[in-house]
Amino acid sequence: MSLCGWRGRTRRGNPLWFAVWSNAATVLAHIGSVFAGVYHIKVFGRFADASECKVMIGNHSCIMEVIILFIMGNFPSFVTRKENCEKVPFFADVAECLSAIIVDRKDVNSRQQTADAIRARAKDRNPKSPQLLVFPEGTTSNQRALFMFKQGAMVPGEPLQMVCVSFPYKHFNPCWTGRPCGGNNFSDLLMRLCSQFVNHLEVRALPVYTPTEEERKDPALYAKHCQQMMATVLRCSVSSCKYSDYESISTEKSRS
Repeated sequence: MSLCGWRGRTRRGNPLWFAVWSNAATVLAHIGSVFAGVYHIKVFGRFADASECKVMIGNHSCIMEVIILFIMGNFPSFVTRKENCEKVPFFADVAECLSAIIVDRKDVNSRQQTADAIRARAKDRNPKSPQLLVFPEGTTSNQRALFMFKQGAMVPGEPLQMVCVSFPYKHFNPCWTGRPCGGNNFSDLLMRLCSQFVNHLEVRALPVYTPTEEERKDPALYAKHCQQMMATVLRCSVSSCKYSDYESISTEKSRS
């Protein structure tokens, strides 16, 4: 799209253009999955449409689930860091096309602006507006545990759909690169995915969850309950720490 000089086009403003390119992206995603050793995906449940809920959350243990959830979720909007738009080729154009919410960690006002944007998307009652996909862990993990969920997607107190993605394996974990915690970089994960002939992938779309009145008033409680429910489905443990906490501990150990 960028090479053709079609910057600035969006799903809402150019629906026919978006339909053509989204179908092309779906084909490319299937081809890319084959190269990564994913030949079959087991899907349980169904993805809710925008009239049922506006927010989807998923666990983030590899790179494949990002692509898979975008295809299965009909190309939802998403939240991403500004650095991704600056470093990853064409990513900024994809973010613009899908009306992504951009987070600038260097801007002191960015956190509040992001929260306001997520709240507006979650409360949007237009069934034709795209859904918002959020990875509340904030980084990749390793299938052993779920990092503490960030509360951004829960602050609006609206219903959401949890989508659990797992990579069952026989020989070695395609999401594990030997680091003491998650946050594995792109090249590490790509090499791991391509290190065996077959990678198994399972996607479980849970029913839309409506928060209780107590959870609506307490986003931290809402996030904790979502983390526990997803961990139960994924059969992994939960952590009360963020990735930054583990990273700090790892740095301290390496210095000592």
